[in-house]
Amino acid sequence: KVYVGDLGSSASKQDLEEVFSQYGRLSSVWVARNPPGFAFVEFDDSRDAEDAVRALDGRSICGRRVRVELSTGRSRGGG
Repeated sequence: KVYVGDLGSSASKQDLEEVFSQYGRLSSVWVARNPPGFAFVEFDDSRDAEDAVRALDGRSICGRRVRVELSTGRSRGGG
């Protein structure tokens, strides 16, 4: 699962599917709407997710430089 941060509010699920599907088959894409600005993209294969993170972190998607990182699956609260 890949976390996509600093997304513009104009980014759609379709935009992300287009960009991320170049790196492998996607199992799901979820875009936050309230508050907007981030998304989660899930790949069928974790190696594809790693490739996407390496290739897309810091790249521009919908005119915004995005942060792309592997999601740890845990909340950021620690513990």
